[in-house]
Amino acid sequence: MASPARPASQASSSSTVVTTAPHNDVESQKYRNKRGYFAVVFDQAGINDDVLHFPYPGRGTAESPFVVDFLLDDAHRAMQFPQWKKWMITIVQAIATLAVTFVSSGYVGGVLDIMKEFEVSTTVAILVSSVCPITVLFGDYNGLS
Repeated sequence: MASPARPASQASSSSTVVTTAPHNDVESQKYRNKRGYFAVVFDQAGINDDVLHFPYPGRGTAESPFVVDFLLDDAHRAMQFPQWKKWMITIVQAIATLAVTFVSSGYVGGVLDIMKEFEVSTTVAILVSSVCPITVLFGDYNGLS
């Protein structure tokens, strides 16, 4: 016997099926990098003839701006990176974040010695440990050097 149809508000989540065509799933597509690894690393902009001459949607006006997106076979498209590369990027960023935490907190152990050696107040001695996380907030700004 068939069960009565449920209203949409009572439908169970297991009855909802999302289907996508395999060719529309970006992560399941084969990664086809035509360029070498170092060519991608050293050419951060990734502007080549394919990118320049691609027929992007829109007319380039305020009412209809260009919709710029990665090309399907673009070497810079992170969605098409292999799983190992995505994990390596994540791990390196996690280690870098952990290192910044240790470096900024490691200074605090020597504050008393710094105050004695340089004859400065507590405020001045602790200032360095406050400035370090603030510089991380702004990132690597090469304009200051």
